[in-house]
Amino acid sequence: MNQQEVYALATLVGWKNCGYEKIENDYWPKHADYDHLREKYPWWRITTEFGAVVVGWRKRVIAIDWSETNRRGIVTTDDTTKDTHMVHAWNLGNAVTYMKAIQSLPIVDVTLPAFREYVLTEPKEVRTIVHDFTDRDSLEGKLMVHMLEQTPDDVPLRLQLCSKKDDKSQDRFVLHIGGLRVECMSKRNWK
Repeated sequence: MNQQEVYALATLVGWKNCGYEKIENDYWPKHADYDHLREKYPWWRITTEFGAVVVGWRKRVIAIDWSETNRRGIVTTDDTTKDTHMVHAWNLGNAVTYMKAIQSLPIVDVTLPAFREYVLTEPKEVRTIVHDFTDRDSLEGKLMVHMLEQTPDDVPLRLQLCSKKDDKSQDRFVLHIGGLRVECMSKRNWK
């Protein structure tokens, strides 16, 4: 999806005053044989008034992910891959329909807006924070540390540090490794 197409898509959906960030296609493997496809078909993070929505082509479908928003729910009854925070659209018409439906989904208590949030992308910082603050007694914590230790240095990392403003016991992490997402509670408060 090129820049003009993503602008057109957001316009058809009715989203105004959006921010657009070109991001790496998380579908195609990070291998030289697929470099041309990842470059030709980038994904986009569209920042709306209700959070960020990631949109981009996989092999045959358009992936739409609104996990970085405060909306959750199923946007279609169509026979397609879907969850409460993502859907696959088989064509641009369906993508417009599904993206319009995101706006009317129920608002839930996730990282936005009830949580103070910091995003780190520097691999060394991400690794340090995860090792220092992860609750290693939990299954999620063990999984997060294990995945991070097995991740090569050249794989993009993104760590969201989320803390409920009024309840420090709710500090948590959301770690993005390539296309994977792992969430874990923190063992102690951070600032």
